[in-house]
Amino acid sequence: MKKTMFFYCIVFFSTSISAAADLQLSDLAFYNRCFSHLTTKTPALNDPLLTKIIAGQISAENACVSVLKSAQLQSNGILRNKNDRVAKDVLNTFYALHSHWFMDSTLVGVAAINNSGLVDPSTGSVYLSKALFDPKFKYQDIFDGAKSYEAIREGSTNLDGRNDVDSSRRLASVMISTDPNNNNYNYPVYIYGRHDVIRSNDPNVPDTYRTTGRPWSGVRFKPHGDLIGFRDEPELMVPGTAGAPNTPRVFNGSKGGGILGNRDYVMRTVNLSSVNSDGGLIMPRRFGRAIFKDFTCRDLPVVNLGSDSAPYVDPNAKDIPFRTNRGCVGCHVSMDQVVGLLRAYSTTVVGINRAGTNIGRIEVDRPATISSAYTWPTVRDPDYYKKTARGVFAYRTLDGVYIEKPVNDFNALGNIFKQLDDTYLCAATRYFKHFTNMDYPVELIKSPLYQNDQNAIFIRQLASELKNHQDPMKTLESIITSDIYRHASFGAGE
Repeated sequence: MKKTMFFYCIVFFSTSISAAADLQLSDLAFYNRCFSHLTTKTPALNDPLLTKIIAGQISAENACVSVLKSAQLQSNGILRNKNDRVAKDVLNTFYALHSHWFMDSTLVGVAAINNSGLVDPSTGSVYLSKALFDPKFKYQDIFDGAKSYEAIREGSTNLDGRNDVDSSRRLASVMISTDPNNNNYNYPVYIYGRHDVIRSNDPNVPDTYRTTGRPWSGVRFKPHGDLIGFRDEPELMVPGTAGAPNTPRVFNGSKGGGILGNRDYVMRTVNLSSVNSDGGLIMPRRFGRAIFKDFTCRDLPVVNLGSDSAPYVDPNAKDIPFRTNRGCVGCHVSMDQVVGLLRAYSTTVVGINRAGTNIGRIEVDRPATISSAYTWPTVRDPDYYKKTARGVFAYRTLDGVYIEKPVNDFNALGNIFKQLDDTYLCAATRYFKHFTNMDYPVELIKSPLYQNDQNAIFIRQLASELKNHQDPMKTLESIITSDIYRHASFGAGE
């Protein structure tokens, strides 16, 4: 056994690719490889599929596809068998994988302040995992509409004796109360308790906050526990905010364009409390950088530094120094223009906890007060953030096609990402890397360097098929059942 393992290691790491290219894994070795990629674990000795493989009743490839599909969701968004540990492991494996596809996969800075437990840092993973495991949810749907989604988890609901700083809390509920008729109104008040709805006579509410007639808004902690599926996230309205008790605020949801306009995603990527954009130096540009990295796998610049950026260079733009250099403009032309949609980005804190600490930072809309056509000024404009939120999508595809389209809302931005070949090539390369640990940069995968590389050809095929059938599950099936995945060295590009 030791000699066999040693032999496999030598073959796998050998620089002599041709010797490894013809080496096919046995059914058992293949199933172990595939099972570990799907669950991050090894199959149990009494695994029924393993028994069938040994008996010749099922192929190793079909057994792996069966493991993958065990994590498919029912129409209610929950695993078909939520008590199946393997199905949960598959769901969690890809939920974790998808969370690492994002430039900002954790809450830091402003996005983290006051939001522990209220904002899900892996919101993007919810959309991608839903696209993989929900048969009715297409890949392009992650860029569609104003609906948002959240994880469904199972865990303990016993919250007795716990409070908002207890890191071990499970399925905690948080409520906001506010009295709009109170002239001394300051902030809504967060109350932590065991129920989704806390009434004014609930014994768990401190005496200080037990005021008859207060309206309640059911803003909850994001659930903890075992991931068992995904559901539509109900839009929650905060009754008011400091200084504006009669102005309701949307606590969650999306501004359109699916994940692109999701408020959690926007707040996490912008990571500022507010921005009075001036069209030049002050812009929420981290969002513009993130969407290209997150959904096309490309770092800036995503245009040619010569022909694409040169028209935007103004040697007289001394007020905005980067506009005088086409190298600098090469990055700003894409990220700065698209964030014209967020020019009036702002957040507010909507509550306090029992300790008197501000809590619950949310992203809010500030309507334009000046109707204006889109411009990208070469002089800083102090009224830029007051003007109609519009932007431009500037991008050169990996096939060399230059795109410059106006985007007047997040749905328009989402429609562009739906149609980009690069969106699907990005997903295909990431899934291929997960199963093979072979990293093919999207910027090079269509270049002459990889023109005849069999793995690159296969990835390009996966991307094209994904754009057509819109089903990531089929993409994973294609990888699992491919000759490349059967190779001990994954074909090694041969």
